[in-house]
Amino acid sequence: MKSAVAPAGRRVRVAILAPEHALGWTIMGPADMLHSAGTLWASLQGEPDAVNRFEVAIVGRSSQPVVCFQGLRLMPDILLGDAGYEPDVIIVPALFEESVRFGRSGWSTPWRPFVEWIKARHARGAFVAAISTGVALLAETALLDGHRATTHWAMMEAMAANYRRIEFVHQNGLQSAGAGSRLVTTAAGTAWQSLVLLLVARFAGAQQSIELARLFSTQSLADQGKRGCPGFVPPSDHGDAQVLRAQRAIAGNFEHADALVDAMEKASMTRRTFERRFRAATGYSPLAYLQEVRMQRARHLLDSTVHGVDEVAGFVGYGDVAHFRSLFTRMSGMTPSHYREAFGMGGMLEMAQEVL
Repeated sequence: MKSAVAPAGRRVRVAILAPEHALGWTIMGPADMLHSAGTLWASLQGEPDAVNRFEVAIVGRSSQPVVCFQGLRLMPDILLGDAGYEPDVIIVPALFEESVRFGRSGWSTPWRPFVEWIKARHARGAFVAAISTGVALLAETALLDGHRATTHWAMMEAMAANYRRIEFVHQNGLQSAGAGSRLVTTAAGTAWQSLVLLLVARFAGAQQSIELARLFSTQSLADQGKRGCPGFVPPSDHGDAQVLRAQRAIAGNFEHADALVDAMEKASMTRRTFERRFRAATGYSPLAYLQEVRMQRARHLLDSTVHGVDEVAGFVGYGDVAHFRSLFTRMSGMTPSHYREAFGMGGMLEMAQEVL
């Protein structure tokens, strides 16, 4: 079977299914997060040319609005019968518990068409993830037979009784069906957020996954119960075009010793004027601003790479590692090593590579 990797030159196609009685937030939540990946953070950082790697579509049975549980109505972008639409990723949302009555609910309508659609697309290489009670719909495909899965705690016993060829487990918020299976299931609550982070890590890289986790205050798999760490949002709406040029110069040259000299030249100002205007516009002295930019980059490197702390210090412009450690600890509230332990995405990336 083909691997679920989008060809170069186009975005990753993500189909979020919209069956009747789905929980709307498990459709719109993943859609919003995926639409934001790579662009919202870049916008906050003053980077205008960022590109989103995901093309998200809501897939329904007909052109009529889908009525979700509690009455929310969603208009599909794609129909199950649309020829030629081949997603790289399929997300099955949660279904209201009373609708998941297996033999009594009648899988022929309205959910059976989704079951067959999933089976066909998975056979052609799509990665499939089911959220919470939506695991019942994925279980109907028989793709999970012989594998491990998880689901909402309230439905675990009922699903285990109805799908005896699946091993349901309680321990994990996310459960891979196995290496190369291209199947993942999630438990209750907001476990779907970790699913989205998994997809972003796999298709867009660890750094974008980390940025998304921070923007949505979402915990990574390796960050259960740990407190947040401050981020840095460069002020950009101050109206001083010369200072903005200096900020962009720093963003592109922060690792060099002459970063501030270069920024001052880009702004076409004397030192005294530069320092005064920069502080008035941004609220930071040029040096403090440079340190914030460097620490932001250092956090990304500690989050998403295996480079040692000494290497990270050099990458962000500090030849004196002791000074870097001290500055990082003061500005981040923890040492570089503790930061990596708390927020590193190694587990997420390992699962992404295993599943896909």
